[in-house]
Amino acid sequence: MRLPLLWIYEGLTEYYGWVLAGRAGLESPRDARDDLAEVGAVFAHRAGRRWRPLVDTAISSPILQTSPSAFGSWRRSLDYYGEASLVWLEADARIRAATNGRKSLDDFCRDFFGGTDGPPEVVSYTLADVVTALGRVSPGDWASFFATRIDSVRAEPPLAGIDAAGWELAYADSANPRSELVDSARELTDYRYSLGFRVAKGGTLPDVLPDSPAARAGMAPGMKLIAVDGRLWTRDALDDALAATRPAEPDPVKAADAGSRGRTSIELLEAQGDFVQPYRLEGLAGPRHATLRRRPGTLDVLAGILAPRAGPKPKR
Repeated sequence: MRLPLLWIYEGLTEYYGWVLAGRAGLESPRDARDDLAEVGAVFAHRAGRRWRPLVDTAISSPILQTSPSAFGSWRRSLDYYGEASLVWLEADARIRAATNGRKSLDDFCRDFFGGTDGPPEVVSYTLADVVTALGRVSPGDWASFFATRIDSVRAEPPLAGIDAAGWELAYADSANPRSELVDSARELTDYRYSLGFRVAKGGTLPDVLPDSPAARAGMAPGMKLIAVDGRLWTRDALDDALAATRPAEPDPVKAADAGSRGRTSIELLEAQGDFVQPYRLEGLAGPRHATLRRRPGTLDVLAGILAPRAGPKPKR
């Protein structure tokens, strides 16, 4: 196994783990979309994409596996799992579009990994073999496709696959049930896309996203929340303060109906070691949680990808 190809070994299986869970009914269509939205949002906010190509997260896997969560967004993590799954989604949508839905990534996997009947054997392959096999399914410059997305630094969010599947990443006021269950299991509360951090049990911040309101205020990983706008910190206190932040509504009638006062900041009291300091987070616009929204006038390719597949009837 060669580390630079982990985005195939692990990224493709990550993609099909998500696909097969949807096809088998282990995840509802809504849960599958919420799962994909969360993956898209994570990498849309991955600051390290501005300097580190995806392939380097594979090459550096032995180091990244033991790296702490602090500064993980800037350093990058084992992104050859999640971000690579977005690349494979884009490849799947690309094949479906080029063949008018007659073929998909399933055809590539069947051709490339199907093998033959007989005893188990080890069959090695290279990136060139993968590119050639994809070309048999849907002719195109697959080498450049992967070079751009895997080997190059790309600051723009890796959301082309979601867009090509007929959806777009959006943000809602409330978290979806699936994300809340995941965060509950991990004992985390997610404010990454509104404030720039998640809060672990006890109030500590495992990481702070660069360029977020928290980072611009001077906050850093490892700090511990003490108070929110003069109230002792609890999840409810932070939720209430964040929900009260909205840009000013120019229409006074609508502003009165929505209770909008144009408040866009909150003040957090944070402790780091023996030191306590207040931080004012500016430019806030209420809660933001990842979701997917249909792109009007487009084919719902995602529904086709996740649709159950009928197997052959058993012989009597």
